[in-house]
Amino acid sequence: MTEAYTQKPNEQTAVALGYFDGVHLGHRAVIDCAVAEAGESLIPAAFTFSTGGGSPEKKRGAAALSSPAEKLELLQAAGIRRVENPDFSDFQGMTPEEFVKDFLVGRMNAKVLCCGSDFRFGKGAAAGVQDLMRIGQPLGIKVCVVPAVELDGAPVSSTRIRAAIQQGRMEEAARLLGRRYSFASPVVEGKHLGRKLGFPTVNQPLPQGRCMPPPAVYAAWIQTPDGVWRMGVCNIGAQPTVEGSIPLAETYILDFEGDLYGQVLRLAPWHKLREIRKFESVEELRREVLFNADQARRVLSR
Repeated sequence: MTEAYTQKPNEQTAVALGYFDGVHLGHRAVIDCAVAEAGESLIPAAFTFSTGGGSPEKKRGAAALSSPAEKLELLQAAGIRRVENPDFSDFQGMTPEEFVKDFLVGRMNAKVLCCGSDFRFGKGAAAGVQDLMRIGQPLGIKVCVVPAVELDGAPVSSTRIRAAIQQGRMEEAARLLGRRYSFASPVVEGKHLGRKLGFPTVNQPLPQGRCMPPPAVYAAWIQTPDGVWRMGVCNIGAQPTVEGSIPLAETYILDFEGDLYGQVLRLAPWHKLREIRKFESVEELRREVLFNADQARRVLSR
């Protein structure tokens, strides 16, 4: 991830602190705080990090809700002008005092820090918000602790969103994120069977490390290169009828014609229509896909 803004030496910042995977509604509250605190005199900024050289213990093995590029785009869309994004290994051994003085003040010239009540920092995640206030006060730093955002009686969290996606509850994930969950992937060559049956499909590899719904057939939204979100029927997983063993997202885009090979499309699985199953014949598969297409139109037109 690159910086969204080149900060001038004398410019001070209001910094949102967090990993911000997915930039969900809870993250947005922290980001909105930094943007509001920045006002006209400070630069709204974010301190986040990448995990190529290691990650905090509580985040290890967790499937990602956004790519680094998507996270930057979402932060910018939320009003952040400066992003600091070191690798976790660059600061994981720092004491809490070193982290605040060297990174937040020395590198970002922070005057305001905004974080959630569960924010941890310093070697071994030893310090919390009270320590942040203690260290920041003599440095003239204002600390704003943002209450957790709750939905349906529970805090919005990346863990909660991940569980919803992995269980196929995509509408719930969208409510917690504040937008449809989606991922981008290039269109690759397939078996061309759909074209022969009258419904050409696009095949996309599932991005490595991304949170995915369980294998099934979904009503889905897919964004074509013209920027339009279109209705579709998407098979996520293997294609047993045609002996496909590599998990893919294979999508029949409704009411669309065009060559999309090599294009990067954004796909948003939305509503599970059925389990994946093997059909006795290709003709039986064709009838089922057309039936699923009618189902998808009804679901996505609500």
